[in-house]
This record gives sequence, structure tokens and C-alpha cells, in this order.
Amino acid sequence: MGNESERRHALPAGRLRALQNAALPIALLVIVGVIAFATPALRSGDAESVNGAARSSEDTGQAQRETKRPARAKVDKKSERKSGPPAGPGKNLAFQAEIIRGTTFEKLPPIPAGFVRVDPASTRPTSFHVSSFNLLGHGHTVPGGNRKGWASGHTRMRWQVSLLRAHDVSVAGFQEFQAPQFNTFQAVAGGEYGVFPGLSMGQAPVQNSIVWRSADWELVEAATTPIPYFDGHRIPMPHVLLRNVASGQEVWFANYHNPADAHGPAGRWRSMATSIETALVNRLSADGTPVVMTGDFNERTEFFCRVATGAGMLSANGGYADAAGCHPPARMDVDWIVGTESLAFSDFVADRGPLVSRSTDHPMVRSLATLAPRVDPADCMRHPAHKERIYCRK
Repeated sequence: MGNESERRHALPAGRLRALQNAALPIALLVIVGVIAFATPALRSGDAESVNGAARSSEDTGQAQRETKRPARAKVDKKSERKSGPPAGPGKNLAFQAEIIRGTTFEKLPPIPAGFVRVDPASTRPTSFHVSSFNLLGHGHTVPGGNRKGWASGHTRMRWQVSLLRAHDVSVAGFQEFQAPQFNTFQAVAGGEYGVFPGLSMGQAPVQNSIVWRSADWELVEAATTPIPYFDGHRIPMPHVLLRNVASGQEVWFANYHNPADAHGPAGRWRSMATSIETALVNRLSADGTPVVMTGDFNERTEFFCRVATGAGMLSANGGYADAAGCHPPARMDVDWIVGTESLAFSDFVADRGPLVSRSTDHPMVRSLATLAPRVDPADCMRHPAHKERIYCRK
């Protein structure tokens, strides 16, 4: 019975030989595929790749898929040395790490302890031209005014704008800046200069406006203080906090017109006005913010020595006070530029040239003011790799 079953399942000899002949090429292809797959893994030292290739030889279907892969091209040893190690995971990662260490992330000296990154602008000084300019009010030169033969306020304002530009004035305190002059100023230079208060508070406050070049300054804060004028009548007069666009430094500017004796003795009102102005300077500068004050104060030594001794102010034309007393400048007008001690003044000019003399009955007073950097550059360093980054001592 068993022999009969064996005979029933036995294959004819011819058919067996045919199957053996067909299987031999397949087996050879499997062996070749295993060798081709294992060679790069062995070269790179990746044992896992070799084991994976060995396991693949057990599955005939997988081996058949492997045989369809193109054979690995022969690697030229010279070109391999030029282009780097082969693509095996181990050496390739090592090669990449070598590039990172040697080229991309070169080790740099660290920023010393105690240094912090700062705005580069804080290490630069702030310099600007400031002016005090009594424009001679429009009402003085209208028909029936007390300045017969003078050009109108409109014409004179155009000339005065040209003077601002010629003197490169960044901030100015105007006095006698009446509404028709304001309107002309806006038409001629409104896109160039900001103004406070202008006409925002009415006809009287506009006369003592502060103007600043918008490319140089941003308005941070603006306010007015009631100052005694003719007969003690109080007029709102301005002070503004401006931030310099280039350096970020903030400066207070205040502008005043203390009363003359044109309507009777006004000494008591001037004295009261100067006391208010001095107290305001002390308040505004209490946190270290610089203060510049411009104006027609209708006094010389009396005004200067009160603000110099009472608020530590310097005049742009050389006056100062110390323990020995008040030292007013050698030449004085009633038009002043004074500032707190953190300001350095230079290049002072009292322009009385032909165009000024046709425009107003006052000189155009102008000076260069300079503030030291907020951070001392001597305490700073640049980043070794990023030169635009500044680090300074805390």
C-alpha cells in the first residue's frame, strides 16, 4: 500500500531534471544578489545591513525582487577620496560631523559674563542743531502795524523757513508765531516739521510753538504751562518730549516768551515766569532726561543767572554757574538757548545777516547740541561672528 502511494507521487525522471535545471539559475541569481547587497554594508562596518541581507536570502520572492535592482557601479578609489567616504551610514555621519566642526560651526570665544546685548544706537552720541527764533508777529507788518515797509508775515515766513534749512535746524522754539504765519509754515514745511501746539489750542498759544524735523524726532509727550505775560495774564507755553530717531535718546524742549516792558514795567511778571520755568526744568530733568530751553526772555544777566544757579543750566554761548557763582557769557541778547549739564553746546551763531534782518527784528540764534551716548562705547564689544551685535557691561 505504501509503495503504491510513493509510486503515485513520484515524478518522472525527465520532469525532475527539468525542474532542477530551471532552479539552478534562480539560485545563482539569489546568491549574486545577496553578495551585491551585503558588500557596501560590510565595507561600512554596518553588521545590521549584512544580517538584513542574509535574512532576505531565505525568502525566494524577496530574492527575486532584489535581482531586479541594477548592479552597484564600481567605485573609483581616487574619486572616492576626493568626494568623501561612501554613503554607508556610519562613515557618512562622521564625515558630516567633520564638516560641521570644521566649517559651519567654528568654535568662537564666548561673550564674557556680565555683558548684555544692547541697541547699537545706544552707543552713539546724539547731535542736533537747535534754534530760538523770534519771527516778528504778522500783526506788526500789516497795514497800520508798527513796522511799516516790511514784507508781510507770509513772505517773511517763507524766508524764515529757508533760514531753518540753511542752518540745518532740527528743533526750534518760535516766538511771535501768529496764525497767518503758522498757515504759511504748514503750506511750505508742514511735511518736514512737526509743530506743537500750533493752532490746536487757539490763537494765543500758537505764538510760542516748538517745531521739530520729523525725520529726526518722534513726539513722545506734549504739554503746556501757564506763564505770566502782559499784565500777568497767563498764556499756555509748550514743552515737548522728543525721541531722536537715530539714537533713541529722549530730550525735553521748552519754549517761552517772557513779557517785555512794552505795556508798562513787567519785571515782576518776568521774575515770576522765570521761577515757574526753572521749577519745570528741575522737575523734567529729575530722572536724568536732558532739557533744552529756548525763548525770548527779555532779560540778559538776570534771566541767565537765575536758571544757571537754580537749575544748573548752561548757555549755548558759554555761560555757566559753579561754586564761585554765576558766569554769564561775554555777549548776551534777550534770545537764549540754555540746557542742562548733560548737554554740550558748540558752533553757536547769532545770525544777523541780510535775510534775517529783512525777516525779523531779532537775531536767529542757533547752536549745535550734543549728548553723550546712553551707553559708554568703552564698556562694549562686538560679537565675534556677528559684528552688528553690540554687548556692553551691565
